[in-house]
Amino acid sequence: EDYMEWYDKVHCPAAGINPKTAVTIGLILQKSHINTKDECHYVALISELEARGAKVVCIYSGGLDFSGPVEEYFYSKSKVVADSVINLTGFALVGGPASQDHPKAVAALTKLNKPYICAVPLVFQSFEEWQRSELGLHPIQVALQISLPEIDGAIEPIIFAGREGATGRSVPLSDRVELLANRALKWANLSQKTNAEKKISITVFSFPPDKGNVGTAAYLDVFGSIFAVMTEMKKKGYNVGEMPKDAKELMEMVLHDVNAQISSPELNVAYKMSVSEYERLCPFAADLEE
Repeated sequence: EDYMEWYDKVHCPAAGINPKTAVTIGLILQKSHINTKDECHYVALISELEARGAKVVCIYSGGLDFSGPVEEYFYSKSKVVADSVINLTGFALVGGPASQDHPKAVAALTKLNKPYICAVPLVFQSFEEWQRSELGLHPIQVALQISLPEIDGAIEPIIFAGREGATGRSVPLSDRVELLANRALKWANLSQKTNAEKKISITVFSFPPDKGNVGTAAYLDVFGSIFAVMTEMKKKGYNVGEMPKDAKELMEMVLHDVNAQISSPELNVAYKMSVSEYERLCPFAADLEE
C-alpha cells in the first residue's frame, strides 16, 4: 500500500501519468534476471508502457508459483487493479518449465478474469541465431513457452527479447517491445468496456472464393455453431445486430448476402497494385518463390 501510494502520488506525476484515468498493466518477472542485473528487457517494456501513459505493477516470486503474487498484488481490497497482464517469464504461471500445475493456474487466472499475455524471451537461441534461422523459434521453446502457457489460458505469444551472442545478456527487441506494449494496452482498454461496446467479427470459411464454398466444413454444422455462439453472446449483453430466429435463417442471410454472390472477388476492392509495385514494396517476395 505504501508503494502504491508513492507510485500514484510521486512517480506518476513525474512520469506524466494520470493515475486516475490510466490503465494498469500487470507484469510477471523472473527473479533471476533481477538478481543478476540482467533486466534490460524488463526496463525497456516498463518504460514503453509508462511512456504511453499506463501504470505498471510488477511482481516476481522466489519460486516458480506466481499465483500467490498475482493474488496479493494484482488486487486491492478485493478489487482487481490490473486491466491486462503480461507474463514476461515466458513459462507457465505455476511450475515454470519444470512441473506445471495448470488447474491451479487456471483457477487464479479465471478469478482475475483479465487478458493474459505470455510473452516470449529467446532462451535456447541467441538473438542473432533466431534471426538467421529458417526454422524460427526452437521446437523446445515452442513446447515450453507457447504450448504449455496456452493451457493456462495465455494468448498472443510475442517474442520481445533475446540473448546477445557475445555476452549472453538479455536485450530488448525494440520493435517487438512496441508491439507487445501496444497489444497489452489494447487488451487493457477492451477489458474496461461493457460487452455491448465491444466489436467482434466471426469469420466464415469461403475458399476458393466465388465457388459456392461459403460456410462449408466437412461434417461440421457451421451455421448451427455460429447461431449457438450468437445466442450466448446476446445473453451476455453483446450487440449482435439483427438476430436470426434459427440457424437456417442465419444461413440464408449469409448465403444471400451480396458478398457471397458470384461477383464477390470484385467487391470491396480498395486498390489494385501491379506486380512490379508489389515486388518493390515487399522485398521478401523473392524468398516465397519456389
